[in-house]
This record gives sequence, C-alpha cells and structure tokens, in this order.
Amino acid sequence: MLGTTVRQASIYHALTRRRSVVWISDELRAKTEQAIADLRALLESARIPLPVYKARCNGCSLEPVCLPQQSGKADAFQRYMRRLFAPGGES
Repeated sequence: MLGTTVRQASIYHALTRRRSVVWISDELRAKTEQAIADLRALLESARIPLPVYKARCNGCSLEPVCLPQQSGKADAFQRYMRRLFAPGGES
C-alpha cells in the first residue's frame, strides 16, 4: 500500500502481555499467501472439513461442540458450523 517491503512484524500475546517479533521472509510471505488462497477456496466450496483431533483440542472452546475424538459426532460439528456461518447465524 505504501510501496515499501515489510520485513518484520510483532504479535501481541494478550495472556502474557508480551510481544514476539516475526521476521517476514519471502518463504513466510509465500506460505501466508497460499494459506489465504486455500481458505478462500474452502469458503467458496461451501464444504466444511471434518474435525481432526490434536493435543491442542483440549484447550479449545469449540471442543465440546465439534467432538473431534468421536467420529460419529462429526455431523454435529457440521451443523454447528453451518449455523455459525449462515447469514443471520450465531455471533
């Protein structure tokens, strides 16, 4: 936007009240642009991927809804996400 290349950024962690410096390399920029393109394609497909359980799921506020450890409950996650992202859905 300003015609300059940004080489570093900071991420503020609210819980610890600290900032972390992130060096923006060409590789990180390419990965970020690819992630954005992948997300746009996913949103345009109107398909919600099934939940995958990972250790970080234990601290997630959506874990009780998506139930990633119970594959039979994946449809509950699908319904929740459709309601959440539907026009006029939950906020």
